[in-house]
Amino acid sequence: MKTISYLTLVLVVLVATILPLGGTVAKAKGPERYDMTWNYGGLSDVFEGSTFRPGATFTVRLGVTNQGNFTWNAKDHQHPHHIHLSYRWYDHKGNLVQRDGLRSHFPRDVAPGVKLHHFFDPVEVTVKVPKSGFPPAGPGPYDYNAMICFDLVREGVTWFSWVGASPLCFSTKVEKAPEPPRYSAVYNDHNSTPSIMAAGSKASFNFGVQNTGAATWNRGGSNPVHISYHWYDRRGRVVVWDGLRTKLPKDVAPGEGSGTFTITIKAPSTPGTY
Repeated sequence: MKTISYLTLVLVVLVATILPLGGTVAKAKGPERYDMTWNYGGLSDVFEGSTFRPGATFTVRLGVTNQGNFTWNAKDHQHPHHIHLSYRWYDHKGNLVQRDGLRSHFPRDVAPGVKLHHFFDPVEVTVKVPKSGFPPAGPGPYDYNAMICFDLVREGVTWFSWVGASPLCFSTKVEKAPEPPRYSAVYNDHNSTPSIMAAGSKASFNFGVQNTGAATWNRGGSNPVHISYHWYDRRGRVVVWDGLRTKLPKDVAPGEGSGTFTITIKAPSTPGTY
């Protein structure tokens, strides 16, 4: 009996000693695999049968399955390498029109093998159509001039399609962008326009303007463009139509800004509210 007890004790010790050596060993982590499959219902009919306005915004529902080997985190959107669902726009020949579409978040964490269904737990994707960059669409129902490709992006690392995953692409039509007006501007007074002035006094302050029209503003020449102003009374009647003129600091082409410069205004000679 003593011998059996001794052997039993020895076996227990041996087992206790051997198990850690032959137990679970941490496996070396392989490279992360970026892959997914899509489910989208009748979304192809929506895109292929629609014509979108330049600059329009709309929402679609997409489903996606994680076919990779790491979890897509739905939280921590500020993480520098967070994963989003986004899209790119191309013309009908495959030329890139817009690379960075709006970003959309997953409704929950997506572990490897987990499926987000386009109806039950979709990714709500907000899409904005570029304002320009597409050629005119043809007259036929299949004369597409645009293509949108949905993709996943790991911010600061890669788009999934760049490392072998398949994006989800649809052909569609985008209307011709309207011609911009010849003269149009956006002004910025840097919140420095005075709210109180003495009658007849002058004030100078920083100002800026952006050319949103189709014509270049020339600083000099026979038809220069100046900055000026009008004064109106409280009823909207004109008090001063031709204010002081200020020259632009440079020629300003369409889409460009003037930069910050100083303008001078002169108050009406009669005290009042304007």
